[in-house]
Amino acid sequence: MEHTRVSARELAHLSQEEEVRKLRSELESSRAAKETAEALVAQHSSVAAEIEAKAAAACAEAAAARAEAASLRATAEETSAELLTARSQLNEAQQNLSLAEEKVTAVQEACNTALAQQADAEKQLLRFREASSRETASESNRLLTDLTIKLAQAEADTAEAKSQASKSNAEMQLLQSAFADARCELEVVYSLLSNSEVVHQDAMRHLKGTIRDRELGMAHLRHLLERLREPPVPVKEDEDLKRKLTADTPSASTPGIQSCLSLPSLSSVSSPQSVRTVKSKPTPKEIEDRKKRWSANWH
Repeated sequence: MEHTRVSARELAHLSQEEEVRKLRSELESSRAAKETAEALVAQHSSVAAEIEAKAAAACAEAAAARAEAASLRATAEETSAELLTARSQLNEAQQNLSLAEEKVTAVQEACNTALAQQADAEKQLLRFREASSRETASESNRLLTDLTIKLAQAEADTAEAKSQASKSNAEMQLLQSAFADARCELEVVYSLLSNSEVVHQDAMRHLKGTIRDRELGMAHLRHLLERLREPPVPVKEDEDLKRKLTADTPSASTPGIQSCLSLPSLSSVSSPQSVRTVKSKPTPKEIEDRKKRWSANWH
């Protein structure tokens, strides 16, 4: 009878030890789940810091894009001012060319008049030479002297007209070369302006697209940051598990059960329900996939 009691007691002790081992395994799994949850919270904090850094970089890039757009606008305005100046210079050169052409025309008319006067003087000289044989020598000499003076004056006028014509031709050539240079410069300015307008439009479209992409990325990052800043679900104690362990744990006077007294307290262990709540958060693989998607959208 005593042997039967001892066997029953040993069986009870063995069953209690088995229960204690199960409870210990549950406590270890709860501790591991709690450590996993803490690691996920730390990882979320690092991801939030990285998102904040990317948002700051996006703000800096948007500011740089706006500054570049302002610089392109200033360059376009400066090019327009240079074009207006070139147009005014071209108009002035055209006016100078018209004046030079008028001067050349007047000089050519004066030269033609002088040549006509010279021809008339030569004709009169020939007539007077023919009439000198019929008139007195003194009258012929006087007329010859007068005609010679007129002829010399006509030749001088002709030479002066020719010199003025050559000067006017030289001035006209200079003005024509200046006009050609001004036209070349104007064509260069036109080409530069057209190229700068094309570049400005392309740059403005690129900058607008960049700013729009950065703003969308920043809005997405703010949304993710707000989601990551939400407080995690608090880990609660499992009162049922604590009461069960307290009820199943034997007293210190029972022989063979002294090892059960060394179990840790349940105040710092999370419940299975809270562990399941933590496990519902994204896994590390899902977080890595999200990082890859964010990086792909960012670039």
